[in-house]
This record gives sequence, structure tokens and C-alpha cells, in this order.
Amino acid sequence: MSASQITGIEGDAQHILYINSFHRGYGWSDELESGLSETLSTSATPIELSVVYLDSRRFDPTTTNQKVAEILALKNVERTIDLVVTSDMAAIEFALENQRSLFPTQPIVFSSIHTQPSALIAKNEKVTGISEYTDYIQSIELALSLHPKNQAIAFVGASKESYDRNVLDIVKANIAPTLENRYDVEFLTDMSVDEVDAALANMPANTLVFMLASTLPKQEGGQYSPAETARILSSITPHPIYTYWHSHIGMVR
Repeated sequence: MSASQITGIEGDAQHILYINSFHRGYGWSDELESGLSETLSTSATPIELSVVYLDSRRFDPTTTNQKVAEILALKNVERTIDLVVTSDMAAIEFALENQRSLFPTQPIVFSSIHTQPSALIAKNEKVTGISEYTDYIQSIELALSLHPKNQAIAFVGASKESYDRNVLDIVKANIAPTLENRYDVEFLTDMSVDEVDAALANMPANTLVFMLASTLPKQEGGQYSPAETARILSSITPHPIYTYWHSHIGMVR
């Protein structure tokens, strides 16, 4: 857990714990962390911000979260932290799982979850925050307007992680039915890079690819990073690629 003094003297400061679902160097969450730090720096109240990274994209949370919780317990966060801020689903899930032991009295503010708050969150009087909303169909229609001769749409999705599965489920249930009478729609789900490559090679020449998955699996196990995923997918297909993930931007053509 890293800590940075935002302003003021430590003894007089309010202490905020920021739980980041991911890792330093993941562009999207780095920007969220920078935004939080910059906002807190304008506070008239001295604030000390501590950050913990769950690294949930690169490691299975079921094997690492308990260790993170043990480290936080050793740091006596239940007595030293005044407020908990979380970013993305893995972080709020971690905070709720450990709320009784680590954050029994502290308010918890969540951000960047991809669904409406669950009943568990809604009924918890110490928890509040904001959800994300993505206009999936508008993005697709914009892409189609740029490619009027398009014949097919390939959605590259994944179901292992909740954030990827949520996007996949929304597009399958709400978006695909509006497109299937106009285009050949294919879902390439839980495929390796080689499998995606082979499937795209069989698609029509005028095909658009939409990345619903933030990462793709490695053949030897684990996941590519979002940036690696975007670069690899872009390199294996001549089809135009569009994405819903900020971390892919600038990595695909």
C-alpha cells in the first residue's frame, strides 16, 4: 500500500484509503487515481491518501485478496482510515467482503461499476457511489455510418470476469437482435488469439470488429494486458476494430 501526503501535516490529516481494482500502469485506472488525487489536493482539509492495488486483471482475486486483507489488517486500517474510496467492481466487492473486519465504521464510496448497484450495496447505509453507463448501440451505429458497405459484425467477448461478462450479456440481449436482420452477427467468446484469428479469417471482407473483452487469454495461462490485447488483435486482422474500453484507445487502428 502506497501513501502520499496531499496537503497538510499527517497528524492533522484526514486519511483516505483508495482501493484500485487494477495495477499501476493501467492507463484508465491511473487517470482515475490522478483525478482523485488532484481533486483532494484542492481541499481546505489536510488529506493523506493511501492506495492499494488489487491487480485483479493479472491475478485471480480468489488467491490474492485474502493476503491483501491481511496486510491491511496489520496496518490497523479499521482505526486509522476515515474514508474508503473504491474503483471498479473488484474493489467494491473486496471492500464489502471485508467491511465488517476492516472498515466497520468508515463510509465507502464506489466508482466505475458497470451495473446498477446491487441490493447488497443499496441496503448498506455506509456505502454510496456512482455507476457507469455506456450507450452501446449508438457507438455501433456511428461505426456503421463510417462503413456503409459493411456486411458483418464480429463481437470479441469473454465471460470469465464479471466486467467483461456484463458487457457481453448486454450486447447479446439488447443490441444483437437489432442488428441481425441487417448484418451477419458473430460472437467470438472466450477464444484464444489463434482462435480469434481463425474465426475472423472466415468473416466477409467488409466486417467490423467490436472488442467487448478487455483482455484475451494467453495460451500458457493468464491474460494479456488490455494494451497487449488491443495491439495483438489489431495486428492479426485487416478488419477495422472498435472498442468500448478506454485502455484500448491508441492501441488499435
